[in-house]
Amino acid sequence: MPSRNNGKTRRPRAIEETRQSRQASAKEPPAFPPTVGPPRGVLQPAEPHGGGFFHQRLAPSPDLTPWIQHFWFVRWDLRGITPRLQETLPHPSCYLLFEHDLEQSPHAALVPNNCEVSGVCTGRFSRQMEGWGRVFGIKFRPGGLRPFLNDSVSTLTDRVVPAEEIFGPSILELASAVRGMEGAEEMAAATGAFFTKRLPPPNSSSILSAELVDTILNDPSILTVEELASRRGIGVRSLQRLFRDYVGVSPKWVIRRYRLHEVVERFHSGQPFDGAQLALDLGYADQAHLINDFRTLVGYTPSEYRKRALKTAKAAK
Repeated sequence: MPSRNNGKTRRPRAIEETRQSRQASAKEPPAFPPTVGPPRGVLQPAEPHGGGFFHQRLAPSPDLTPWIQHFWFVRWDLRGITPRLQETLPHPSCYLLFEHDLEQSPHAALVPNNCEVSGVCTGRFSRQMEGWGRVFGIKFRPGGLRPFLNDSVSTLTDRVVPAEEIFGPSILELASAVRGMEGAEEMAAATGAFFTKRLPPPNSSSILSAELVDTILNDPSILTVEELASRRGIGVRSLQRLFRDYVGVSPKWVIRRYRLHEVVERFHSGQPFDGAQLALDLGYADQAHLINDFRTLVGYTPSEYRKRALKTAKAAK
């Protein structure tokens, strides 16, 4: 079931990780545990948004951590106001998504996009949010979906498929149960119990792929596949096969994506833009290649995006 995203994949009726709105009610659940770090790769909108918007992330129980990175929950209320465009630079992760239109009865029949699995999105993810709704999701660790899929994760790259194709009809029973729940904690408990009963045997390749992606994320000095392979004592071709099979994208893609995340975070923090030095820091041959990559993915040059991000942040204060 092919999908599009910015002309390439179908835009799933779900959203990626997003920042918690300042409009969140004091009655909302507590923030996610400190073991779940702040989101990365969330692009600043061109203008500050109004409306109610709430985001929460929850860590899984220890027995699920080899496969599941965290649970996440987003709720929005944009009734009567301008729809909100949410954009992210996705991580090398797959997701199980439960989406609910809160303007419909919770007893209405499930439709396919109520329960989907999304593979790694290689482009910019864009979602026009409107009305009143919510999404509860599981973010699998890189390699974490592979034992459930029984196929190369690359078969899901830039695709969204019905969750029933991977987890069987019992996932629809879970989807119906989750739709009747109110809070993220209750949804996470039910979803965690579902997977606890269906855990696959430990998989060394899944564990290794997650460790390698974590290494890329946490070590900005890794700029090439050869560096990563050398540090772990793995051949470059073996590394490429592992990533294609268990992560769904190449190690080069992961390195480049996380380095671009760092550019975005620098701009969000207000750091000055020195294009030549930034290109050098991120392993680009020259500034022109960095600008081209950034513009292709984000839609703006680095200097344009930095100005936009600073303007939006200032207006939101």
